This record gives sequence, structure tokens and C-alpha cells, in this order.
Amino acid sequence: MPVLDLAALRAASGPVVDRFAAAEPQRWDRAAILLELVGELGSLAHCVQHWDGFKSGGLDRSKLADECSDVLFVAFRLAREDNVELPASLGVRKAPSARATPIVLAMCASAACLQQSANASALLSLIEQLASLCDLCELDLATSYQLEMRIALQYFAACGARWPKPQPLRHPFATLRLWRTSRERGRQKTPS
Repeated sequence: MPVLDLAALRAASGPVVDRFAAAEPQRWDRAAILLELVGELGSLAHCVQHWDGFKSGGLDRSKLADECSDVLFVAFRLAREDNVELPASLGVRKAPSARATPIVLAMCASAACLQQSANASALLSLIEQLASLCDLCELDLATSYQLEMRIALQYFAACGARWPKPQPLRHPFATLRLWRTSRERGRQKTPS
């Protein structure tokens, strides 16, 4: 059974969460984070509709990996807000079916359980389901997530103090690093 190093991934998200929090017009409370989680689950559901063949057109695997990373980021942000201690690592279980739709629906049910109060088991369940989805879709969640955190930090560096409106010509080296790292997202290989 593959193992996901949650401690390392959560640590990678810390500087990004801090930077977002410093730039947001007001502090995000628990409700704002939950709304973000619902929005990210919706974006993930849209990708999964392509994966499971409900929508025509090709599936962009880097988009699916990005959406999975976004859900994990918001889950970590919620864990931080709720002071939830997650385990250092997580065994990734095989998906119960060959379709992704039931997994995303289960993730939505887990997210609904988070509405009233901090619920460590529901949050961990959501992360477990996300890891199973990535395993089913042959995505490396850890690699995708680390890359997304690098892109976010490089974006902040390219923006300088003018976030969210970047001034790339004032920060050309940071912008170049951001461009190169963003290209990596599109070149990610999937396991064979």
C-alpha cells in the first residue's frame, strides 16, 4: 500500500497559507475556508466528469492533478484553522471501484460533515478519499502538490509586494522561475 507523507506536504503548505492570509482583504474564518473547499470540490467534480466519460473532450491530466492539489491545500488550511492534528503519514487505499465519481461524491459527504464543527475523522476521511482518487487516476498526489506549492511561492515572488497584480518586468528572474516551474506541470509523467 502506498504511503502519503502528510507531514511533509502540510509543511510545504505553511508558507503559502501564510502568504495568502497576509494578502487577503480580511481574515478567512472557518466558513470562508469551507466555502473554498466546496468550490474546489466542484472544480474537481468537473474534471472527474471528463475522466468517467460523462463529458466529451479530452481530460487534461495536469488540470486534474492541479484540482486534487487545490482540494488538499484547502483541507490542510482547514486543519490548521481547526487545530486538527493529522497523522504524519497515510496509507493510500485502493479505490473501491474503477470509477472516480463515487469517490468525489464520498468526498462531498465528508465535507458536509465538516460544516458544524471541527471533525478530525471527516477531514482525514476526505484526504484518504482524495489519495484513493489520485491512485485510481494514476496521479502522484505528493509530487503534484509539492509542484503546486512551488508554483504558488514563485508566483508570490514574481508579484512582489503588488500581489495579486504581478509586475513581472520588475521581478524578471522570479517570473522566469515561475514560467519554468509552471511548464513542469504540463510535462508531468504518469506512472505506467
